[in-house]
Amino acid sequence: LRVDNAADEELFRVNANGKVGIGTNNPDSLLHLYSATSPTIHLQDTTQNTKLKLYAQDSSSVIGNYSNHRMNFVTNSLSRIQLTNDGKIQIGLPGNSEGLAGGTSVVNIRAMSGGNLHIRPSSDLQGSTTGIGIDSLNDAGNAITDLVLRGATTYFRNSSAETLRIKNTGE
Repeated sequence: LRVDNAADEELFRVNANGKVGIGTNNPDSLLHLYSATSPTIHLQDTTQNTKLKLYAQDSSSVIGNYSNHRMNFVTNSLSRIQLTNDGKIQIGLPGNSEGLAGGTSVVNIRAMSGGNLHIRPSSDLQGSTTGIGIDSLNDAGNAITDLVLRGATTYFRNSSAETLRIKNTGE
């Protein structure tokens, strides 16, 4: 099936295998957009005017929210990562930037060098019933690795009081 405009130029086609090509006569996937001017898929919900765009533009690929709404990354029907409309990133937390209660037990960040940073309830590390724990583990057997904190001055606090300060001079 081929659809042309009044000037007999092809607008889009549906091949015998069901693949749809817009801007191409040889689509290689179910929907193939082909253009030199940022081919875009635009999804819009009219209830709250939420807009999502997916496009390729010159030297970058973009997935973007083009309305004042948060963006969720979902697996198994659950929001796992959320980019809020005010620019905050939440990993493993439900809700929005105003409420952070009910988070998951562990956030894992994999470093390019093969190490993993785990942020978890402190009860997982030291048996404490409250708080948060941080450990650095390797990929192979989750052996503990070095955790490096870097700053001109590093502060450790207990509640609101400073308990330890390490300056860049080592004092």
